[in-house]
Amino acid sequence: MGAHEKVKVNLLSKGQSWELFHTTVRANAILDNPSIRPLAEKVVTQCGGLPLALITVGRAMANKKLLQEWRAAVEALQDNAPELRGMKDRVLKSLKFSFDWLRTDTLRCCLLYCSLFPGDFEIDREQLVEYWIGEGFTDVGESTSDADMDRARGRGHTLITDLEAACLLERGKSDETNRVKLHDTVRDMALWLTSGSVQGYNKKFLVHAREGPEAPLLGTERWGDATRISFMDNWELILPSSIPYCPNAETLLMNGNPHTVGVYDALFTSLPMLRVLDLSHTGIAELPASIGLLVHLQYLNISLTRMVSLPKELGKLVNLRQLVMRWTRNLRRIPLEAFLPLSRLQSLNMSGSHYSWRWELTESDAEQQRGACLRDLERLDGLSELGLDITTSDCLNGLLSSRRFTRSMRFLSLLVVDGLTPSRLQAALSSMEKLQVLRLSHCAQVEELRFTADQVQSLVTLVLSSLPLSRVVVDGEAPLRCLRRLEITGCHSLRHITWAGRLPCIESIVVSCFDSMEELLEGDEVDVVEGRPFPMLRMMNLRLLPMLKSIAPTPIAFFRESQGLLLPRAEEASIWSQQCRKDQVDRWRAGMHT
Repeated sequence: MGAHEKVKVNLLSKGQSWELFHTTVRANAILDNPSIRPLAEKVVTQCGGLPLALITVGRAMANKKLLQEWRAAVEALQDNAPELRGMKDRVLKSLKFSFDWLRTDTLRCCLLYCSLFPGDFEIDREQLVEYWIGEGFTDVGESTSDADMDRARGRGHTLITDLEAACLLERGKSDETNRVKLHDTVRDMALWLTSGSVQGYNKKFLVHAREGPEAPLLGTERWGDATRISFMDNWELILPSSIPYCPNAETLLMNGNPHTVGVYDALFTSLPMLRVLDLSHTGIAELPASIGLLVHLQYLNISLTRMVSLPKELGKLVNLRQLVMRWTRNLRRIPLEAFLPLSRLQSLNMSGSHYSWRWELTESDAEQQRGACLRDLERLDGLSELGLDITTSDCLNGLLSSRRFTRSMRFLSLLVVDGLTPSRLQAALSSMEKLQVLRLSHCAQVEELRFTADQVQSLVTLVLSSLPLSRVVVDGEAPLRCLRRLEITGCHSLRHITWAGRLPCIESIVVSCFDSMEELLEGDEVDVVEGRPFPMLRMMNLRLLPMLKSIAPTPIAFFRESQGLLLPRAEEASIWSQQCRKDQVDRWRAGMHT
């Protein structure tokens, strides 16, 4: 495993190694025990001064109090496996020790799973958890049909936290809250353990992720024994004309290949045991009838594809729990037979699809086989997560009359809805307790938007686009306490976003396409949280604001400088900040005046 590869590693001295290990273990009483101290020193010696090894092994030993546990650790680290030689391999050996000492098999499976993503890739936490739910990693003492999605998601995030605590998974650099990544060497270890060459590890992965279209696809002779296959993010992928039978494959990740060439029908007939299938952002324009053969499938993602209709054979996926069809803008028809048999479906996300739903069908509609309507979805008893685009008043009224829909709604877009008044919108928001994403666009009567402290407490993203909005009000203590992303575009009557200064957790703000906005925050007394507006802000993007003169009329702590930040009358401006550090703002200002 790369025994001749040169890896630059800054080694620590013996004293520095002990100090780092001691700090990581965080247990003075244990390390000062005269029986354990010599064993702990041997453990440190085996780490060879390698910081990553010291940290991961230290975390693995943090709660070990028994003499027998420390003896076992020394023996494990002294085991000179023949396939481990050289500097990089010593790191892999230490990481393998930490991996083996994870508390559960589930944690080990979850860590290995992360190697299916490309190297140095920042993994979306929610995406990862959705995969894990599909794989059954979050099911604890429950049948998959009875497992609650909220509890499953909570367990998934707990698994991520446990792997972070073990220093085997890192927080993302671009977004610490929502993304995680594998250290390159940890990924190397995971790929080594799943290569089929390590005794005791029978899971074999086939990974060809972000290798590029010019890289040759892995030989089909390796497909047959694979349990998980990832061809993620290659942009262009040429599938072999003949795909071998893969009786053990439970995972196929093909997302991020919009120019894929090949016959998908052969894939589905050759991988009958799939549980997780991601075809998002691929060139697939039609699901073949053979999709119905995947009766074990629990997760299917066809987002960002050019599909016009769904096959009725989709209804044969009787174990499907999650169906994701976001941004399928060409979708025009969903046969009733494709949805109604999905009795175990718990999560359906069609947000951004702009699909033209009807609340119910007339007799003439039924005769023309117009497909499923919203009232048909209401018959899916297991549905607990829903993402929809609503474009008519009838659909909105029907949705609000259904307790199942209001309780399940997580992602909602209201687009060109006639008759949607501020009071009607207020009532709608009050009924959707678990709404996470709200998009309002081109609704001609929404002139005011009001949020109270007890409304949409789970809302994470708010997008306002092309509305006649002139006023936004946030009332009560800690309103919109979970909101992290705010995007406002083309709401020309809105003169400022001073109200947003009260949002305690906002991390990202995008304001664009305002003809007359001169100040972002207005007035001498700006609403603040903890002494300054936007205490958690990481990114602000200001675009196409020709009249914008300043962020605020007076200096505010947000910029951490003595003078307010003045903006030129520019058509495009962007501030990227990590807790709004002064040096970054200075660089931005300097660039704007060159």
